[in-house]
Amino acid sequence: MSREVSPSSSTMTDPQSNADQQYAADLESARSSNKEEMQQAVQKIREMYDSGLPFFTKDALRETMQQMENIEKGQPGTVSVRGLDGTIAQFSVQTGEIVSDIEDIERPGVEKFYSQARLQYETVEHLTALDDPMAFQPSFAYLPWKIVHAIQYRDATTKTVIPKCAHLPFEEVKEHFHRKRAEWEAAKQCEELRAILHSADIPPVRKIVAFACSTMTWDDECRHRSTVQHALILTLRDILAKRSNSGNPDTIACYAQDPVYTDSDRRVLEEAGIAVLDDPKGFLEMDEETVVLSLAPDIPVRQITADLTRPAMMVWDKVVDRQSQPPPAESHSGIRCLCLPADPVSPRVKSMVQSYVELDFPRDPVNFGRGTTIYIRRSPA
Repeated sequence: MSREVSPSSSTMTDPQSNADQQYAADLESARSSNKEEMQQAVQKIREMYDSGLPFFTKDALRETMQQMENIEKGQPGTVSVRGLDGTIAQFSVQTGEIVSDIEDIERPGVEKFYSQARLQYETVEHLTALDDPMAFQPSFAYLPWKIVHAIQYRDATTKTVIPKCAHLPFEEVKEHFHRKRAEWEAAKQCEELRAILHSADIPPVRKIVAFACSTMTWDDECRHRSTVQHALILTLRDILAKRSNSGNPDTIACYAQDPVYTDSDRRVLEEAGIAVLDDPKGFLEMDEETVVLSLAPDIPVRQITADLTRPAMMVWDKVVDRQSQPPPAESHSGIRCLCLPADPVSPRVKSMVQSYVELDFPRDPVNFGRGTTIYIRRSPA
């Protein structure tokens, strides 16, 4: 009598299981290889930084800007960005192109599109804080900036842009600016600022460049802070002009750079004597006769400044040791693996301010935040 014999479990094969095992092995091999390359890149970047190699230069910024302007004018091509190691990365400019995804189904009659291309600056902390080998991109590892696009919404038929927040009309923005400027000029903090700068030894100043003062057009509470910060540009101009031989405010040029500016912002500011610049033209304007104004920006203004020049004066967040700053609270899964600040203090920033006199800015946390500090370059001994 014959019996059926079940195949032994040791001799059974499962094609899916084998495929999964092979995939896991390949993934681990790739992870190991990427990890080694990533660690080598991080080490090399740290060595470059310690050697004093500038991560940001005016020539490189100007080259990128000129390429972007040519493409915006209709010339075909990509934008080339040279990495710190000399490698070249290519970026497509997709301004105006439609972004299609599942969200389009949820908003019929509305389409997403890429807004104007801009630079995404990388700090030394961002370049060296990598922990995910599978997210590591060798072609981007050494780039001090990348070309990116914000995404906006517009009516699919009329192509009218749908703003994130309601925009106030130009006349209201203009009236609000003049009213808040008058209030600021009459405030005790403004009087304190005049007294501080009147007694300070300040090098010659020919221009003021402000970064990230935000829009005055959005109908929310933040516009009040933004408006006062723009008024501060004119206050600094007037104070410093009175100290000069001419006493003429027109001898000091005023500039502001922020990608969120609207047409109304531009009109109000330009009528007030503040020229609006596209990124990175604000950085290209900086020199040793410049005042740099930057309060809690979302780009590394201090690190870029430290590489480019030694301004006559800076008004920005107090420079403190990184050890005294709160540690990152969470992790990301991408290249930027930690919640690092956008404008962190680096060793170069800390070294730079050693040659500056540090003065407390008049306390006004509502309009200027906490820890705002004035740095004035010391006169040569």
